[in-house]
Amino acid sequence: MVSLNKIYPSFERGARTCISYLGKSDVLLPVILLEAAVTGGRTYYAYKRGGFVEARERGTEETLGAIFWLGGVKAFSKIGDFIGKKILKCPDVDFDVGKDAVRNPIQHFMRNFPHLSEKTLGRFKFTKIMISVLLSNAIIGFVVPKLNQVITRQYQNSTEKLATEKYGLMKKGKTFDEFKGTSKNKTGTSFKGLNLLPLAYCLEEHPIYTLLSTDAGVAGGRAINARNKHERREVLFRDITSIYFYLFCRPHLNAALNWIESGKFSRLDTASVGHLDTHLQSKLQPKSYTPQEFRELVLGGEPKIPEEVKSQIKDGKIKVRDFRKIIFKNKDLRKRAWAMSKLQPSSTELGRFLTLEQLEDIYRGGLINTPEFLNTVFEEFSNKKSTDATAFFLENKLRALKKEMEAYIECIIKKAEIKGTNIDLSTLKKASRNNLFFNALNLIAGYAVAAYFLSTVIPKVQYWITQQKTGENKFPGVQKYES
Repeated sequence: MVSLNKIYPSFERGARTCISYLGKSDVLLPVILLEAAVTGGRTYYAYKRGGFVEARERGTEETLGAIFWLGGVKAFSKIGDFIGKKILKCPDVDFDVGKDAVRNPIQHFMRNFPHLSEKTLGRFKFTKIMISVLLSNAIIGFVVPKLNQVITRQYQNSTEKLATEKYGLMKKGKTFDEFKGTSKNKTGTSFKGLNLLPLAYCLEEHPIYTLLSTDAGVAGGRAINARNKHERREVLFRDITSIYFYLFCRPHLNAALNWIESGKFSRLDTASVGHLDTHLQSKLQPKSYTPQEFRELVLGGEPKIPEEVKSQIKDGKIKVRDFRKIIFKNKDLRKRAWAMSKLQPSSTELGRFLTLEQLEDIYRGGLINTPEFLNTVFEEFSNKKSTDATAFFLENKLRALKKEMEAYIECIIKKAEIKGTNIDLSTLKKASRNNLFFNALNLIAGYAVAAYFLSTVIPKVQYWITQQKTGENKFPGVQKYES
């Protein structure tokens, strides 16, 4: 019989990874899971009001819309990459164009293809992603609505024909007029000096920007193709209000709940807590520490950087070879410096280097500042982009993560000081599990609230608005109105 003590750690690790991933704002899976609930809810309420006709339209629109909203830009972008390889005459264009003071993947790419300039690559990436956005907008905002309307007309025509042949109900369109819809739409309806790299990176790599870039076109396209003003009002209300609950409701609610629970708007993600707990559990002795002892052991002390080292810092960075020349007698510092420099790819200009923050961590000491531990946490947090020469991940995000880990430790210390108790391994385990519980609670609450508003509240409100304007609780897309 398998012991529960052996099963639980594996379950806990899996839960940490899952919750951490779903809680991130730069991945699509959370929105995909939300979309599944939304499609079901909106189709159900459409059936309650407009029967099969409206339910079929809503199900088709939500399903096809979700496919191209969530994956259309990526799919068209892949096609653009295939074409770009031919135009740019290089075997691969899979590189990020974002950059900051620490990472510049485009320079690593250009080192292998000297015939290409940064401006050329920026224009290619920007043009490719904008065409991908426009194509996705066109499909969701124009193709899907028109397809839906054609299917509805064919269904109505076949239903009318059947009713006429069997029961003679449609001689002059008396009874079926309430169900038949008629369209009143009227059809006929350079980059010089601009740094395109940041915008191209955001649109290509960050799902929030990608989804927002399609929302305006989708809402506008659906409104243009609406069959009457009442359907147009519903479309605009639904699509515009949905933006907030798809993209911003969960992080805002998460921040509010964090503040209620801990007095802070942010909370360290569960995967990083898991790595931190494992790291500390393996390094600390099975004894208790006073809060001050624990702070010095884990967070280290004040960094005392020699003046000769400070003089070599330029633009917030220092070359590792220059640093090692100065402290060549200190083998421990030399080893830590080399390991710390591997937290990011080497620079095409500086070679291996250290940022000012990394230099301070070397002199500060402390278990939380060891390069091996930081590399593990940063790679997990960035999906290994932090050390990939052709990928980009903001250094500010990594530093913010480290500050969040420090705040997590300070919170443990503060609680111990208030209670007048020492800190031991069981204290760490309790803090780790509390973090897991509150992260899971906030994540579930965020999904539940967003899903409820998207699948239930928004449809009910849009139906109520139509009923107030028309005096009927019917699907406006297939109704005939006086004006």
